[in-house]
Amino acid sequence: MLMTLKFYSSFYVGAHSTDLAKALDIVSEWAYMWQLKIATSKCVAHRISARSQLSSNDCPYSLCDMPLKRSASTKDLGVTNFVFDQHVANIVHTASARVYLILKSFLSRDR
Repeated sequence: MLMTLKFYSSFYVGAHSTDLAKALDIVSEWAYMWQLKIATSKCVAHRISARSQLSSNDCPYSLCDMPLKRSASTKDLGVTNFVFDQHVANIVHTASARVYLILKSFLSRDR
């Protein structure tokens, strides 16, 4: 059985959340106790903030003694990249591809 866990935390710029780090440690201990494997390769840390505040690429969080990679884009509940213009561009691209497939199914586009 697969489980999806999402942790959210807020903190000041230039810092990291000790609450989030502690929650990740608790989940690691719980998974070890119940002999559950966590797909740490699929786990990422995604910071949502102004672009000017995304200065360093280091990520101080770890899960099951594996450091989490920092993600520049994440898909959650069908929304990719929590940046509005990128999300709209993805929707437009998908719609254009579907329109092309519909038009391709007709023999002629003449009026």
